[in-house]
Amino acid sequence: VHTYSGSGPYTVTLKASNSGGSSTASATVSLASTAPDISNVKVISCPTTVTAGQQFYFSEETKNAGGTTAYAFYNNYYLSTDRTYSSADYYLGAKYVSSLAPGASDSQTVTLTVPSNIPAGTYYFIMVMDATGKVAESNENNVWYYNTLITVSRTVTPPVASFRYSVSGKTVTFTD
Repeated sequence: VHTYSGSGPYTVTLKASNSGGSSTASATVSLASTAPDISNVKVISCPTTVTAGQQFYFSEETKNAGGTTAYAFYNNYYLSTDRTYSSADYYLGAKYVSSLAPGASDSQTVTLTVPSNIPAGTYYFIMVMDATGKVAESNENNVWYYNTLITVSRTVTPPVASFRYSVSGKTVTFTD
C-alpha cells in the first residue's frame, strides 16, 4: 500500500521476481482531489476606468474545481500598484459565497467602492478567493488572481466663490 500526497496522475510500477526470473508491469493512475479548490474561472465584466470615492460594478465567476463542497467563503477585491496581492493594496469590497459543490460555479455582480484616498493612477485589479482562508483547499496557491489594469481618476471639486458685501457711502466692505 502506498499513499500519495496529492491529486494528479501517478505511474505505478510493480516488479515481481523469484528464482525463475522477474517481471515488471506499470500503469498510470489518476487520483482525484478530495478537498475543495476555489478558483476564478472568468471575468464577466470589469471597467477599465473608475473614479476615487465612487462605486462600480464587477462580474465574475468563481468555480470549485475540487472534489468536495466548499462552504461559506468570501472573495475580496483590491487595487494594487503591482501584480502581487499584499496588505498595502486598496480594498474595494467582497463577495459572499454560501457554498459551491464540486464542479459548480457561482456568477455574481458585485458593487465595489473605490477608496476616496487612493491616488490617481493605473492599478492592477486583484481578486483573492477564500480571502479569510476558511476553506481548506487542495491547492492554496491559486487563491489570488489579477485580471486587468484599471485607471483611477480623481474628481476635483471646483471652488465656490461666495461673499457678502455692504456699501456705506463710497466704501464697499467684503466678507466671506
